[in-house]
Amino acid sequence: MSHRFRFLGCRLAGHFQCFDEPAAEHGVPADSPPLASIGSLAALARLAAERLSVRRICSLRVKMRAPLTAAGMVLVLSLYLLACNRGLLYRGDGHLADAGFAAAIDRYVVDLGPIDLGTNGVRHFVLAGLPNTTMTIGFQASPSLEREKLRQTKPLFAGVHLIVTRADGTVVIDENGRLPTWVWSSKATSLDSFIYRRGQSERVALQNGFHTNRRLGVRSDAGWGTSFDPDPFRRYDVAVRVWEPMVGRPYPVRVLVKGGGWK
Repeated sequence: MSHRFRFLGCRLAGHFQCFDEPAAEHGVPADSPPLASIGSLAALARLAAERLSVRRICSLRVKMRAPLTAAGMVLVLSLYLLACNRGLLYRGDGHLADAGFAAAIDRYVVDLGPIDLGTNGVRHFVLAGLPNTTMTIGFQASPSLEREKLRQTKPLFAGVHLIVTRADGTVVIDENGRLPTWVWSSKATSLDSFIYRRGQSERVALQNGFHTNRRLGVRSDAGWGTSFDPDPFRRYDVAVRVWEPMVGRPYPVRVLVKGGGWK
């Protein structure tokens, strides 16, 4: 008769199972049939020998599943960290800061560093590994005087040409003009202004009597104004040319790329 394993019913973490494996020792076969012809004393001796020969073994599933479980935990933890901090995948210039899931707007901000708008010249940057969400490139200006509201005065009278291209040369953004004609946005809690350009659009009437705006001149990767929808696996080259330097009081200006949020 083949050996039979008796399940003892013990588990560890849902994967670890223990069994009793009978074996033949002391000359008494563990799987031999009951000896009804022998007296009760012989039967008790056989049962005692069988109990002494029983050993506990563990299922091979522990040896196979334990490494998989550990690897799975590492994978889940890695995906969680990447989801919570997208900056770990960014490979371009500057630094990408991730404000997390709770950010309503501007969850992702890439700071490409300061730029001098008072001098003619061209600055080049590289963007790679951006999040798959609409991002806007612009200039973050800070006031040089206390309580100065840049959104109202728009004192940066510089002419700039902003170009963003893919690695294959495809143009994604191409905006040229003086900064006072661009959009100046400010948060209620900050005196800084973010300067960017909105693309052209037209008002379209709908059949229900309402109207909507349709974007015009949309480029590759949804490039419109200084906004675009980047591909996380693509590299983008950014060129900022100052063709008309600003004069007068200098202002701290940085080149930022930002977007995302639950709104």
